[in-house]
Amino acid sequence: ALMTQHAFATCGKSDRTYEGVFHKPPYQTCGSTVGDSTESAEVDSDSLVVELQNNWTVAPADKGSVFAREEGVLTGKFGSPQRCSETSLQWRQGDSLHLVLRIAPVSEVGTEFSEGPYRVTRMARLGPLEPAC
Repeated sequence: ALMTQHAFATCGKSDRTYEGVFHKPPYQTCGSTVGDSTESAEVDSDSLVVELQNNWTVAPADKGSVFAREEGVLTGKFGSPQRCSETSLQWRQGDSLHLVLRIAPVSEVGTEFSEGPYRVTRMARLGPLEPAC
């Protein structure tokens, strides 16, 4: 349900390995770019999306509203997040981290004047994922 650009994706065999069995190898990676938005998915041999990363850029004036809107969408689907900071959230279930949402300047240049664009990153995984906090 979080994939937005799968119709534009190109896929290829992934050389990624995991400690222990993580779903069913072999894996393939599918990626797409539409405008300023990228999407990358890791898919197992049963066509199950086991990892998904979305990145898109927003103007400084829109960063707060875009981040709040995405937080609302994800909270509606996955419940309340753990707030790591004003710019980083995570959703956990048990010992596994399933979703991280972050926003950060694309570059340090100009950010002190809110001139540069910001990158929103959403990372989801059906299994262990590095904690955001």
